[in-house]
Amino acid sequence: MKLCYIIKTCDKYLDDRVVYQSNTSLQNINTNNIFYLTSKPDMSRRHFGWNTDDSYRYLTLKILHFLYHIDCNEYHYDWYVFMDDDTFVFTDRMADFLSNFDSSVNYYIGKELDHIKKDFCLYMSGGAGYVMSKSLFILLQSHIKNNGIEFSNKHWCEDLTVGLLIQELVHIHNNIILLNDDRFHVGVHQNEQEIQSAITFHNVREEEQFNFYKTYL
Repeated sequence: MKLCYIIKTCDKYLDDRVVYQSNTSLQNINTNNIFYLTSKPDMSRRHFGWNTDDSYRYLTLKILHFLYHIDCNEYHYDWYVFMDDDTFVFTDRMADFLSNFDSSVNYYIGKELDHIKKDFCLYMSGGAGYVMSKSLFILLQSHIKNNGIEFSNKHWCEDLTVGLLIQELVHIHNNIILLNDDRFHVGVHQNEQEIQSAITFHNVREEEQFNFYKTYL
């Protein structure tokens, strides 16, 4: 089973959060399986960008350009993990968790947010990190390529846009499984039990926080 990690970041955090995350959470992941989404490309540092604005409101465009332009199928990934530069992922737990599922089935996995369900849809938190199976990733890529980046840009909020696009796919294919799991955390831990079972924590921004969670890897 092969996992791809897609890290959403910006120039401001390339020399701190990204470094902290790389040295702790992602220390055992082959760097060739990590894609850093930034504003400008730098292949020597695994930075993938299409000269977009680097502000938070342009994060959606970074994701859409990545999905439109990158052919990850040549790497034969089974799962695609999308997360922020202030997300800590327990990579062994993630791999163990995903080993229970078939990547040829259309899975969209993470911490489900329902606070704007009435106006938009249910969607997986980008901060907590969300996962797509290979099958769903291919469907989403095709959907964006068929409709174009401009039409696919549903909202300035990146994770909501992905959720809206997947909802469009649900109506077309009707065979997409949305899987909510509370071990994807939208914040940091509240107790020891959460640390022992977590797959991800969000809002991990200081080096001390990254190093603390590293002791539980």
